[in-house]
Amino acid sequence: MAYKNDPKQVLEILKQVCKQLYSEVEWRDRLLESPQVLGIDDLSHMGMLVRVWIKTAPMEQWSVGREFRLRVRQAFEANNIQIDAS
Repeated sequence: MAYKNDPKQVLEILKQVCKQLYSEVEWRDRLLESPQVLGIDDLSHMGMLVRVWIKTAPMEQWSVGREFRLRVRQAFEANNIQIDAS
């Protein structure tokens, strides 16, 4: 994600997305525990790498991953968080 984003805001938004996903019955049954925002794993001139850990029920990783990425994208757009460095 773009380096110019406020890292605290990014982490907070990700925590909110995790909490919301885990609170919904449809998705909670597919999650073994609440997703964890691990934090910033890397910094470079291109941006930040933020890691989130999601433990799913067997064979649910793909559907959960797609839903999580969709929600992150929507939350970032709603909060003017840029993903790319341009």
